[in-house]
Amino acid sequence: MLTGQARREARQQAQEAAGELLRAGRPGAVRATQVTRQVIALAFEAGLNPELDPQVRHGAHRVLLDSRSGDDCLFGGIDIGARTGSILRAYLTRSRWGEERRYEHVAEIRDAVKAWARTSGETR
Repeated sequence: MLTGQARREARQQAQEAAGELLRAGRPGAVRATQVTRQVIALAFEAGLNPELDPQVRHGAHRVLLDSRSGDDCLFGGIDIGARTGSILRAYLTRSRWGEERRYEHVAEIRDAVKAWARTSGETR
C-alpha cells in the first residue's frame, strides 16, 4: 500500500510520462485535453505501458496499451481526435483469449483502467 506522499509522487511521475508520450509543448505534439492527459496518466499508473502509435488513422491518434502480464492482461488502444484532442473511443481486451470491448465514453474507459489497476495491484 502506498503512503500519501508516495502516491502523490507516483501520480506526478505518471502525469509527466503522459506529457512526454504526447510530446506536450513540442513540434509534432499530439493535441490532448486535460481529461485525455489524465486518462493516459492513469494508464501509466495502472502499469498499462502506453505507447503512441506513430500513424494517424481516420483523423485520430491511437495510444496503445498493454499490461504485458501474461495470460491475465489488459491490452488495446485509446483513440484521440487529432483536431480536438478528446478521447473518441477505446478498444480494450481483458486476457489473451478475452473478447474485445469497445468503450464509447471517457467515464467507461477511466473505470476500465481503474478496475485493472485495482485487480492487478499496480496502484492504490
